[in-house]
Amino acid sequence: MAQTGGTNGQEFRLYGNYTNATNGRRLALGMSNSGIGYIRPEQVGPSTNGTNFLYISGLPATNTGLPSGVLWNSNGTVVVNP
Repeated sequence: MAQTGGTNGQEFRLYGNYTNATNGRRLALGMSNSGIGYIRPEQVGPSTNGTNFLYISGLPATNTGLPSGVLWNSNGTVVVNP
């Protein structure tokens, strides 16, 4: 799957709840023009009060052999490998 828009930054949205264009919960995956990538939970509109969480599972339990910048699970704490 690919998404392009000329030279503009792009965003893919996966909806968990969609009422209309101004109400819903979603997960956004995107890349800015300056090269910053992101994955973030979002809520839009007054009908989605509450907290959104990003759950990450399946992280390696050791950083042995991992390159710099990779997330790993250090005894229940998510750590970025130096």
